[in-house]
Amino acid sequence: MNALVAVAILLTATIVCRYFAALGSTDWGAIIVRAGGLFTLPLGIEDLHSPYGGVLDANALLTVAVLMLAEWVLSILRDRV
Repeated sequence: MNALVAVAILLTATIVCRYFAALGSTDWGAIIVRAGGLFTLPLGIEDLHSPYGGVLDANALLTVAVLMLAEWVLSILRDRV
């Protein structure tokens, strides 16, 4: 279950790196964006342009929400069993 939180943290870093284009253009930013792309659900939502030259990755944002919801449900089930 902690893996879901770790993936959500990676996706949050991906969202930040893509939102601020200068971060995404660095070597480590490109690695984070590439790794986050592996876990992002393909929901088909278009990216929104940010005022910082990047984009707001709505698919990654909703993936984080889904992962946190799943973690919450699993924690409830873990406490009941």
